[in-house]
Amino acid sequence: MIRGGVLSTYVTDDDVFSELCSQWAQKKAIGVDTEFIRTNTFYPRLGLMQVFDGEKAYLVDPLKIEHWQPFISVMVESDCVFVMHAASEDLTLFQYFFNAQPRQIFDTQIAASYCGFKVNSSYQSLVEILLKKEISKEETRSNWLQRPLTSAQCQYAATDVIYLLKMQDLLTTKLKSLDRLDWASLEFKNQLLVAVDAENTERWRYLYASFKRAWTLKDYPLAFLQSLLLWREKTARSVNKPRSWIFKDADILNFVASLEVQSDKNSGSCFTMEDIEDMPQRVKKDYGSDLIAWFNNSPPEVESISRNEIFIPLNGNERRALKVCQKVVHKIAEDLGIDPSLILNKKQLSSLVRCHSSNNAGLWFESLTSWRTDIIALPLRKAMSET
Repeated sequence: MIRGGVLSTYVTDDDVFSELCSQWAQKKAIGVDTEFIRTNTFYPRLGLMQVFDGEKAYLVDPLKIEHWQPFISVMVESDCVFVMHAASEDLTLFQYFFNAQPRQIFDTQIAASYCGFKVNSSYQSLVEILLKKEISKEETRSNWLQRPLTSAQCQYAATDVIYLLKMQDLLTTKLKSLDRLDWASLEFKNQLLVAVDAENTERWRYLYASFKRAWTLKDYPLAFLQSLLLWREKTARSVNKPRSWIFKDADILNFVASLEVQSDKNSGSCFTMEDIEDMPQRVKKDYGSDLIAWFNNSPPEVESISRNEIFIPLNGNERRALKVCQKVVHKIAEDLGIDPSLILNKKQLSSLVRCHSSNNAGLWFESLTSWRTDIIALPLRKAMSET
């Protein structure tokens, strides 16, 4: 079909899809995008997948396609590069929907940022800057699960992939001229690792470490926080509902903060409804029995928490040191013509300051990637020695 000048094919047949996948596997690169809805679920609901092979855009209907293994094979077995824009959410969807990730990706948003464009530049803005073409974003919030899709939706979906390969070529040339292709490539790989790690159940045990105001809690409430967050994470995923629909952050903090230090609580104690009396009534009604069973089977244990993992606000001297470090990073970023956050963000610099305070700065510097070590390690070491 031709919609608004964009040649696209709507794919609903498994055999046709399988043949297309065989063709895509032979390509050097394909443009890929997805349309999904995530308003009332934990996981995104895939409404459409778009692929551009250099000649034609294909709109693959996930409500019709049943056999996805051919596409998964393209992802994990071929050398085909998946060119995407702002790929993080798409990769999260891939991990859930396919339980797989592409072997190689090229994220045009990340690549552009290392070329000196604004961080988080939109697809629309990059197409306009790089290719001098204007495209519409009117269908961004469409219902991608409705059928049939409108002509405007199909036009929008096809347009979202047809410029990816051209932008990849232009941005790759620019990155090579700046000697930064390795910088961007390292970030592409990190994107893939983050998407896979999101489903790592071991990581969920440390959700308490980044929870707001966790550092204010005493040991037993903190152990309870760890247990509650782990329970909520597993529950939200199992019922496919947003975390806040299960138990809001503010309510969790209020509940655990109300707990007194209970040194007599041990793994042999039996939890009852009285122990969760201060919990919001809605949570008690919907999940009270589940929580009691959870706590009795996996009681909160003070020994399982590590305060070293928890973010603690910087003190006065540390805040002053942070400002010095930020000034160093901003100066180097200005010289390179890139956003400072691409070198080191505030969270990373705060970690350096805390490590410096505990005489562990050496370990922090060892964790830097090679290109960051080359451009920032020496200036930061000098700045830290003078604070």
